Amino acid sequence: MKVCLLLLAIVPLNTAKIRGGATDGGDGDGVGDIVSLEEPLDGAAEETEYNNIDEARRRRRIRGHDTDQFHSDDRQLNIFSGQSRIIGGTEAASLPADYSFAVSLQDQTGKHYCGASLVSKDCILTTAHCSNKVTGNSDISAVVGRYNLDDTSKGEKMKVKLEKLHPMYNVELANVAWDYDFAIMCFTKPTMTNSRIIQLNKDPSFPAIGGLVRVMGWGDTNPSENIRTPSNKLQVANLRTVSNEQCDGTTGTYGTYSISFKGQIESSMMCAWSKTRDACQGDSGGPLIHKGKLVGLTSWGVGCNDGNFPGVYARVSSAYNWIRRNICSFSMYPDPSFQCEALRD
Repeated sequence: MKVCLLLLAIVPLNTAKIRGGATDGGDGDGVGDIVSLEEPLDGAAEETEYNNIDEARRRRRIRGHDTDQFHSDDRQLNIFSGQSRIIGGTEAASLPADYSFAVSLQDQTGKHYCGASLVSKDCILTTAHCSNKVTGNSDISAVVGRYNLDDTSKGEKMKVKLEKLHPMYNVELANVAWDYDFAIMCFTKPTMTNSRIIQLNKDPSFPAIGGLVRVMGWGDTNPSENIRTPSNKLQVANLRTVSNEQCDGTTGTYGTYSISFKGQIESSMMCAWSKTRDACQGDSGGPLIHKGKLVGLTSWGVGCNDGNFPGVYARVSSAYNWIRRNICSFSMYPDPSFQCEALRD
């Protein structure tokens, strides 16, 4: 989102950035505990009508990878889905935790368009709406181990050779329906960096409601739809989870539009919220972590940094068995945490 990810016009979160943040997240990543939901990462203080999102979505056309080619209604509604940014974060490089599992997906021109997470030495996990099948990007690269995308002396760019979408994700309804928004991509060879392999959460009750989670990505730092201020440096921000029931009951206005989440929040999704922090254009597919584990992927939302609406993430535990089977099948270097040998017995 995407941190506070909600743009009322379906826009993939692939070019987002985080502003602000907190110094101690209490997530086991060495940044500390945050008592106040609105405490920033650096400790500084922060401060026509549609009946539902489906109806709003029917008014837009699928955008592809050009972030400026979309219907004028989308500018006003802006439901992000692949072109999002993180609002209210802080630079990852200034924090003691290791976020080197965060990956930048780039198109054939070398432009960042989505985020991802390194789950083995040669495979990443992202959202299905960031895949070639949805974006049309035919030559996808993954930049690993590089907080600052301008610093080509660090990390490496890996060629994506394979992508696998979750079988329950509906490509025909891409950027309209978001259920099981998962994709695995694998490289032509393993990364030689010392980047961290992120552990995946498989417990559906984790994190607890109200738990502190951390979202990250590269993208726009300005919530205004009329201003693009992308970041080339990985940004991190803290949010709190809300229950699916509470999230599904969210209603509010965005500009002149009346919005309801009713019936939109599925079991394959989870929600997180902050008044001052969010994900947005450019953050789609990027990691949401809790206590050192990957719990979600930035998926969709309404507006950027709109405190009325939680951001919606793909819930990793809902697809863990599918992820595990495919990593064990396609990765040449599966992480021991997947226990691939047990699948072969």
